Amino acid sequence: MIIAPEAVIDLVATATQVEKNNVGTSTRESYKNRLVDLILWLYDNNYADVLSTECRTRLAAAMALDRQHRSKTLANSRRCLKSLLEKLDRNDSSTSPINIRENDDEQEELLTYNVIAEFFTTKQKVVDVDKALAMTFRQKLQDLTSQEGDEFVEEEPMFADENGQVRVAVRLEASTYDGFRSAISHLYRECGFHGY
Repeated sequence: MIIAPEAVIDLVATATQVEKNNVGTSTRESYKNRLVDLILWLYDNNYADVLSTECRTRLAAAMALDRQHRSKTLANSRRCLKSLLEKLDRNDSSTSPINIRENDDEQEELLTYNVIAEFFTTKQKVVDVDKALAMTFRQKLQDLTSQEGDEFVEEEPMFADENGQVRVAVRLEASTYDGFRSAISHLYRECGFHGY
């Protein structure tokens, strides 16, 4: 007697399905918020040409509404950009609000490392610290800069408040930068640019 093999029901998901399920809803929302910050910065800092025509047009209208309502949070602009990010399609890179490349056939990138690095330099916070500590740290930065051959721009003199504190700009935690890097990498994947 020959026993027929049992039929196998294929429940294996495609690679795309697995990847989409591996990025949770809250993570996707976090990516969108970070990408919105990047797009707003690009728009405000002479990199609007990196944005798609649709993005520039819709964002200009949303910003006009925000100005009209004196919205400091740019609620209309953020909502507009999130709706554009919802339309990302891995099979159609033209759905991205950011033009990663000039076009799909060309290798020239518009969203370059230098642009992203410049954006990262804006991610800082201002804190109050002891003036002596700030001066020591500034001297260490000057020493590092001269060792690397970079030009150090002389800063304004530090004036402390009545408690001996000065206000200084510092970099954010590494996790903040990691979050932005992950969001940008997610954008590349969602636009169909694999291998980034």
